[in-house]
This record gives sequence, structure tokens and C-alpha cells, in this order.
Amino acid sequence: MKFLNVNTGWLMFNKYDTYRMIDGVNWYNNSPNIDITLNSVKFFDSNTGYASVKDGSIIRTTNGGNNWVRTPTGSLNGLNFYFLNSLTGWAVNTERVLRTTNGGLNWINTGFLFNQSQQLFCLPYFINENTGWIGTDSGKIFKTTNSGFNWIQYKINTPSYILNIIALDINSLLVSTLGVDTIRAKIYRSSNGGNNWQITNTTPTNFYSNFSFINSSIGWVGTWNGKLQKTTNGGLNWFIVYDSVDDFRFRQIMFLNENTGWAMFFSIFSKTTNSGLNWISQVAYSGNAPVNCFDFINENTGWAVGDYGLILKTTNGGLIFVEQQGTEIPKEYSLHQNYPNPFNPSTKIKLSIPSNVKGETSNVKLFIYDVLGKEIATLVNEQLNPGTYEVEWNAGNYPSGIYFYTLTTSSFTQTKKMVLEK
Repeated sequence: MKFLNVNTGWLMFNKYDTYRMIDGVNWYNNSPNIDITLNSVKFFDSNTGYASVKDGSIIRTTNGGNNWVRTPTGSLNGLNFYFLNSLTGWAVNTERVLRTTNGGLNWINTGFLFNQSQQLFCLPYFINENTGWIGTDSGKIFKTTNSGFNWIQYKINTPSYILNIIALDINSLLVSTLGVDTIRAKIYRSSNGGNNWQITNTTPTNFYSNFSFINSSIGWVGTWNGKLQKTTNGGLNWFIVYDSVDDFRFRQIMFLNENTGWAMFFSIFSKTTNSGLNWISQVAYSGNAPVNCFDFINENTGWAVGDYGLILKTTNGGLIFVEQQGTEIPKEYSLHQNYPNPFNPSTKIKLSIPSNVKGETSNVKLFIYDVLGKEIATLVNEQLNPGTYEVEWNAGNYPSGIYFYTLTTSSFTQTKKMVLEK
């Protein structure tokens, strides 16, 4: 998952279903409907983004996820990537490292090949265009100072897999290891670029999420047993700010600032606005495909990707999600009756958007009103491609009664009634 700011982010699933978040609450399905597995996603603004495909290719969008172009890399299966900016990035699998300097249009094999007894296991992390680090499944760290064409080996005193790595500056590094058998996961810190390491966290767990830092001092990391830990001194010390009581496991986290952050555990998303002390959870996707990664560019807009080519988009901070239904293009606008109706507390609303004369996207708005005509929720406010979409509205915070929902485009308006019974 990746956020650009407090509102905007992206999330991806395994079916090329792409959903985009605009206001940090809702998600829209922009999937190209290709039966593939998407491993990671990264957006740099509201238009330009990338997603990695398990078969070794990269898909790229320049219109916010409405359309995607697939770029082969010549790599093997299991591809993942790290982008330093919108042009420069690295793609890796268990054996090799590739580099692009033109936004993924072309990839150069660095020529550095890892053998089968020592495989890459985590994403690389680059602090600039030349200097980066990567970890292996044998507890080794490799550093490059020439963009990945040559690597120097460093050894941490652990037999475990290197799971995550981050550089806070040119000298300060943090890595987490994977717990195996009776060996617990640990966090190690280096203050001299990887030459020496010390253990800074031994909280009992077998798995740490990624690190998320907003500056060189303040950061967070989650655990598989539901604990969120924070540091205010660059990882020298950690303290628990949240301990889940509902079996939530931190698989991926992202903080946009000291207060606003997101966490993901498969298709369950949670958002915090008080530095991780409290979380609001929501099921982002009701299908069977797990979410593998997400990204936000602001408080509202984000994307997530996963299995079966699933790509999700939210424009309201991730609280509501819109999913595209099938690939058939409707012949006319239509707003369907919500189902179930009456409902408690959630209901689904389906809308159909036809193709216009120029084949362009349509500016679509779907609002919820109370019986007095006051707008209480925005479910859709987005440019949508032609297709049929479904959005789920959770009215858990609203009283029983009659509500109205209105679909509005430049040439169509329709309103329907629904009943909430608690």
C-alpha cells in the first residue's frame, strides 16, 4: 500500500482489479480484469503509477489507474520493485536486479546474479540513484554504490531471512528478520552504513511488517500478533502504541504524517488519525482475492493491488470501496435499487455508465442524503470509464430511517430510496 498524502493512495489485488481512493474513505475498482497476480504498487501523483506482476512484468498507468500498459522486463517470475522517483527504479526477484531510468519503459539487467543457495528475499531500498541495500534469505545484506551493478556483502549475526530494510540516511539502517522455527523475528540497526549491527527490538513475533518513517527519527513497525510499535529516535528504542484485541495482524503499514496512517491485513484495512493509538477498520473488498500491497498519495486517494489482477482505488481515505462488475459496456445510464433493502448496517448500490460518443470517461457522483435532504455521505466523485460498478455503504454510524441516494453525471440524474432498520 502506498499513500502520497493524507487523502490519496492506491491498493492492488490479484485480478487486475484496480481501486482508487480519493477522500481516504472509499475504494473504486479500476481493474483491467487480467487473470494475474500483482505484488506491489507505487504512485507518485494522481496520474502516474506502477504495479509489479508475478510473471516478471510491470504495468504502468498515466491516468490514475483508468488504463494500464504492460511492460515486459525480461526477468523471471516473482518480480517486485522499488522506485526512487517516477523515472528511476529497480526490479528484483530471487536471483537478479534490473534497473530503469525512463519510468519502466525499458529495463537494464545489472548483470548481478544471485545463486540458488543465496536468494534475494526483500525489496531493495535506495537512498539516492547510486546507493542502495538489499537482503537475502541467509541473513546477508548487500550494498551498492553504483546503482546496482556491483554489490558489497555485509553479514548480520543471524541465520534468518532479511525481511525488510530501510535507510534513514546514508549511515543509519534498519532491517527486520523473519522468525523461523524457534528463532523469533528481530530488528537490527546499523549506524555506519551496514558494517556493524545491533539488536534494537525483540518483541515476541515471527513477522514484522514494513517500516514506515515520516522523517529520520519518527517511525512505526507492525507485528504479526497485532502490535504496532513506534520509535522517536530513529529505531534505537521502540515502544508499543497499539495492541490488537481482535486478531488484526499488521501485514503492511503506511504513515503520511505523525497522526494519519493506514494498515492492511489481506482485505481488511484500518486507518488511524492519532498516531496509531486507535484504528477504524473496514473490509476493502468482499471477494476472495487477497490484497498484496497498497499506496496512498494523500489523505484520500490510494490504490491497492492483489491476486487475480485485482486493483482497487479509493478517493475518501479507504472507508468505502467501489468495484467494477464484469467487462460488458452498458447501453445507458442506470441506478439500481440497493440490496438488501431494508438493510442493517450495510447495503450495496450498483450503477451503470455507458460509453459516450468520444469514448471518454464520465464525471460520476453518487451521494447519500437523509430525509431532510442533507448530504451525509459521498460514495463516488470520480471520472469513471464506461462499465457497471458496485459500491457498499456502511450506515453503522447513522440512525434507522429513510435515506436517498442520487447518481449524477453531466447528462443524467436519478434518485432512489432505501431504508435502514436497526
